[in-house]
Amino acid sequence: MTTYHVRHNPFRKLTMAAGTLALVGGLSVAPTAQAASPSIDQQILNTLSTAHSYEVVLDSKGSDATSTFHADVITVRHGNAAQTYAKFTGAALSMQLAMSGNKICVNVVGPWTCTPAASSPFGSLLKFTPADLLKPLGGQLKLTPIGSKTIAGHHAAGYSFTAATSVGASKGTLWVDPATKRVIELDTTVNAGIMGQTTTASIKALVTHWNDPKLAIPSVPGL
Repeated sequence: MTTYHVRHNPFRKLTMAAGTLALVGGLSVAPTAQAASPSIDQQILNTLSTAHSYEVVLDSKGSDATSTFHADVITVRHGNAAQTYAKFTGAALSMQLAMSGNKICVNVVGPWTCTPAASSPFGSLLKFTPADLLKPLGGQLKLTPIGSKTIAGHHAAGYSFTAATSVGASKGTLWVDPATKRVIELDTTVNAGIMGQTTTASIKALVTHWNDPKLAIPSVPGL
């Protein structure tokens, strides 16, 4: 689970949402070359970077209304590029975000607004490589096996992790299908400083619909 504590400011809300999306999405480039005998984290990254599509449903619980929300994130690959759509809902946060190519569209109140990635506060998300997906908020990640359990009928191997990031620290558990190396669940807690504010949040993310040909992002005007 990932925790965010932010003041009730629209841009801080968008920053919080962007950080969350960065943690679970953003597959927009081809996979990087790996060693002949890849480690478990490299195997997971290979699976993420070559997936056609998947959906992430996450819930964030924090110390205030702004850091408590539900999000649904869909990523669909088209060649080496990907389209990502995210919908965030909560008592203090309601927004939609869509990314494709070098364009980012945001809908907070009213119609969609699309801008080039270079001029958007979300532009850096499009530069993420698959490896960044397992670096919560920019930190290095090391996975340690902790056993297995059944999640929604799927056998899952668990890996604990701690990560020092550019803005704080995080720790949690990653649950992966041992055969396919597909992520099933991510639970993480992050303590960070965002825009001058101390942030703490817990996020539980479930990953489903791997390579589902019916999965698609909604139509977004201007995208």
